[in-house]
Amino acid sequence: MKVQEAYTLPSGLTLKNRLFFAPISTLSSSVSGQVTEEECDFYSARTGDVGAIVVASAYVSIKGKAYDNGLSISHKTCVKELTKLARVIQKGQTRAIIQIYHGGAMCAYRRNQKVSYCVSQDSERLLAVSDHEYQELTDDKIEMIFVEYEEALRRAIASGFDGVEIHASNNYLPYQFLMSGWNLRQDKWGGSLTNRFRFLGELIGRLQKIIEAETSGAFSLGVRLSVEDSGASGSQREESLRDTLLIIQLLNNCPIDYIHLATSDMLKEVEIDGVTLPLAKMLNKMSPSVPLIGCGNLLTAPSVEKVLNECQLASACRPYIFIPNWAEKVLNGEKISLDNVEMEPVMRRRLKIPWNLWQSVKESADWYLYR
Repeated sequence: MKVQEAYTLPSGLTLKNRLFFAPISTLSSSVSGQVTEEECDFYSARTGDVGAIVVASAYVSIKGKAYDNGLSISHKTCVKELTKLARVIQKGQTRAIIQIYHGGAMCAYRRNQKVSYCVSQDSERLLAVSDHEYQELTDDKIEMIFVEYEEALRRAIASGFDGVEIHASNNYLPYQFLMSGWNLRQDKWGGSLTNRFRFLGELIGRLQKIIEAETSGAFSLGVRLSVEDSGASGSQREESLRDTLLIIQLLNNCPIDYIHLATSDMLKEVEIDGVTLPLAKMLNKMSPSVPLIGCGNLLTAPSVEKVLNECQLASACRPYIFIPNWAEKVLNGEKISLDNVEMEPVMRRRLKIPWNLWQSVKESADWYLYR
């Protein structure tokens, strides 16, 4: 089985197999964004067999925080507890990668958030919130955010993580620059796709310089990228897929280890320009140099192997919630099913699922259980 094979990323970081635990927020950090025991227990129960775990959504600054009880990497005081989390994950030679993000306009969803940055004040995608002000990013503010990402990277290195993943999906700030529905600018940061890519491309370059200067061993830099703009529909959604294909080509000219794809179903077929192709095959054709991590609706060992025919790596997050040893089962080719899962409180305690994550799962149980 291909999933059992070790894989070495372009940076030289070696993974013991081709499985990733995709990022999912536990919604269980402290009010100030510190790692909690609940989070450590959750990951401790799920590490050891999987090749790498990507810890979800650590905000790089308080002004970039998009939701409550999320993880922070915005201050040096975070390093002590982040170090503890990295060590928990690295048990059994599993690699620990932390995803870093700035929410941009999505920070308007936070309670009591009065001001948030946006790429374009004229975008119809901005959430209408009473008593909320959107400030369009100036060059000075963009530079400030670059520095916040750089400092977040340094904290990830200091905490002992094996890599960092730039969150450029789910409508967070880098994705807001990429997508025309969000980005209506007419300066060097907007307009053509080349200009809309500029923020992410420059961010990658600046982070890679720090990695080269301040790390002695292999350290991974990856990008999480949405395949389609979830906020678009009809022809605009198809146009976002076209843009993604071109963005992947642009990312192939960047010094990154992987592109971690985010979609509802990596095994689906899509039609573009009258041609229907498997999505994974289409994406693979666009990425001759940078490894792809296929993610989306993967549950069984056969589904993982099918994705690995087109992508170098595969990931999932939902199965791990109810099957902590999901990676072991996939690696052994065991039958996997969520059909008999009963959402009982005793299950939460037994599986060490944090309380806030459990509440989120109950609200969307059918999705989490692949129904």
